[in-house]
Amino acid sequence: MSLMKLLFKDASILESNTIQTIATMGEGLAAGVAFTIPALLLLGAEPSITRIFLLSSLGGILGVLFMIPMRRFVIIEEKKRLPFPEGTAAAAILKAGASNKKVAITAFWGLLLGI
Repeated sequence: MSLMKLLFKDASILESNTIQTIATMGEGLAAGVAFTIPALLLLGAEPSITRIFLLSSLGGILGVLFMIPMRRFVIIEEKKRLPFPEGTAAAAILKAGASNKKVAITAFWGLLLGI
């Protein structure tokens, strides 16, 4: 968020949330392909790049379509029973970046120390 404020002066937390969501979805698709293709190769199949692209795209679309009707139950109704620490942490970081400069610097130093 802080980096976006430096690059784009009128960036909002909603834009940062969209970027975070796209990055998370891309990571999930990449992991699905990275773990599935070696298994197919070990089984003797040799899928083409086009087939891999089409199947991974279909998997991503189906994942989004199946998650839409489950959203209310999984995210809203089950929040107390199924807390999402990753989502809570991501929201805290986005809020820190959107707030004043001191909080953003503290979050950045926390990131550096955590590495």
